[in-house]
Amino acid sequence: MALKTKVISLCLLATLLVTMVTAVWPAFPSQSGIGNAPLGASMGSMMSAGRTGRSSGRGRASKGEVSDSCTCLHELQMVEARGRDNSDRLDKLQEEVSSMYGAISTLKSALNAVQGGGKSGNRIAPQAYNIAFSARVGYNRPYLGETEVVVFDELVINNGDVYDPYSGKFTSPVPGLYEFQTTILSGFNSTIETMMVMNGNEVSRMFSGGFNTRGSGSNAVLLNMDQGDEVWVSVFYGNGDYVHGQWSTFSGHLVQAYTV
Repeated sequence: MALKTKVISLCLLATLLVTMVTAVWPAFPSQSGIGNAPLGASMGSMMSAGRTGRSSGRGRASKGEVSDSCTCLHELQMVEARGRDNSDRLDKLQEEVSSMYGAISTLKSALNAVQGGGKSGNRIAPQAYNIAFSARVGYNRPYLGETEVVVFDELVINNGDVYDPYSGKFTSPVPGLYEFQTTILSGFNSTIETMMVMNGNEVSRMFSGGFNTRGSGSNAVLLNMDQGDEVWVSVFYGNGDYVHGQWSTFSGHLVQAYTV
């Protein structure tokens, strides 16, 4: 009797559950594709649709991710290629700049080489001048005065006509650096002191003499001169009065001209 009662109760409970499900089921949207289909079929369709949707969603996401990954990789490769290209260009520019610095340094050295330290801050001129002279005393000159000019009257060369064999003076035709040399031979058993003079100022001295013989003295000097400056040889303040001819010489030449 108790068993029969339990069976009846279970049947009533099953009937109640089916009634409740049937009453609730039509509330689901019809677009879900399951509408008023039988419960088993509808549940199967829902599960199948869910699996299909999830599978389709996963497929679409995977394709999008692959596409995005490919695009990013391509862009990275392009950036890397541009970076290498810019690096090569930078290396070439650095080489060109280094070459330009070398050329500038060479030009500066050349400029310094042609710059002079002449009078009034003059610079070396690019022109070439042929300025030189050489002369000697043609005959013995006794009884010279205290500061008398020694005249070298015999010309050997006089390029540029810069030396006057009558006054014994050289006149600078252009500003520049000049070199002068002189040799004075004394009389027998006598001495004489002489000097090179520029514009009235002593620039070098020579001593010549000997005992029971003749003696010679020589000297050389470099001078920065302006146009019109003069150089000559004269007796050094009365210290002797005799210059022997033929062996006594005076010469000079332009080393480098200056331009203002």
